Amino acid sequence: MEIIVLGAGTAVPHPSRHASGLVLAGDKHTVALDFGPGALGKYARAGLELDQLEAVFLSHLHLDHVHDLATLLFALHNATPSERPLHLLGPRGLGAHLDGMRAIYGSSLDPARPLVVEELLPGQRHVLACVEVEPFSAIHTPEALSAVLVFEGRRLLYSGDTGLHDELVRRAAGVELAICECSFPDGKGVPNHLTPAAVRELVDRSGCKRLLLTHRYPVMDDYELKPRFAELDWFVEAEDLTRLFLAEEAADSMDPIKERRGR
Repeated sequence: MEIIVLGAGTAVPHPSRHASGLVLAGDKHTVALDFGPGALGKYARAGLELDQLEAVFLSHLHLDHVHDLATLLFALHNATPSERPLHLLGPRGLGAHLDGMRAIYGSSLDPARPLVVEELLPGQRHVLACVEVEPFSAIHTPEALSAVLVFEGRRLLYSGDTGLHDELVRRAAGVELAICECSFPDGKGVPNHLTPAAVRELVDRSGCKRLLLTHRYPVMDDYELKPRFAELDWFVEAEDLTRLFLAEEAADSMDPIKERRGR
């Protein structure tokens, strides 16, 4: 399977990092995690087709995570009709958020394929053909979710936006890869976001050995992260269009995760 970073940035503009978005692309399925401003264009630049997309998991409803949901639905309104459903999975309030968008844009947001909207509750495992989602509460907004996802047999953690808490540590134990935000430098953090020290504590307490850091504010540009996590089996600071390949474990014990940067 492949992880494609659509946006490694935040709500604050950055010349090379757009707001949050990732794609899990496998042999059979394609799922997006958040869909912030610029995500749709990056999705196309990654060489992905809209009819491949089966589900979008939205961690919370801040614009830097959901803005391009409207542009996605508008694009699908103009796409070739299909019977393949698109599942929108998100927190409490997702349905009302969509109703508000439709009040502005009307039927132009009705996709030419079935749309299934599902609000997820913390602790309730949700199983689709393309992905299994185990959501749990994040420390961010009241409805915000983090999740453990099982995608084509691979178990991943997606933090969304959150501060550090015991449940996040517990869920990070045993995953193949943790995809975590790292918003602000140490000493300049806020309770509802992670800093390098908080991620370091998450790694130490959970035993997680593979880490992808994303959602970095511009203030993080002058902060050197790699030495902080040098002993991990694998570590990458995400940039837009970073692509990660998770292959099956090889007999020669080579690291099963490979990275390349898109153009």
